[in-house]
Amino acid sequence: IALSRQPATAVTVVYRGSGFRRGKTRNIEELRRLAAASRLSLRFETDVTALGSDPGGALVATLASPSGTRAHPCDAVLVLIGSIPPWSALRAAGVRPIAEPSDRSRPDDVQGTTPAGPAP
Repeated sequence: IALSRQPATAVTVVYRGSGFRRGKTRNIEELRRLAAASRLSLRFETDVTALGSDPGGALVATLASPSGTRAHPCDAVLVLIGSIPPWSALRAAGVRPIAEPSDRSRPDDVQGTTPAGPAP
């Protein structure tokens, strides 16, 4: 939301579901308001299937939706994954865990994804 308020900034929010099912009401309302004001673009039922670069070296995200697949140029990608990382999708995008799954985690979960350092 804050990025969409910066001058000369284009923000695209990619969401796998058909609509927001979770989140703070005020945040969802603000996202919708900003989309209606053309300050950001909401892309529902869309997945980022690959990250790569164009011939000039600029970052490009491949977006897949029911209407097809397209390349989306971008300066940065922020991944908001929730409390249980979707490791199969993250691995497919090239993200590697820093530790293997613990015996109490699901096969698709990996503990130890937080950078090392003192506890907050």
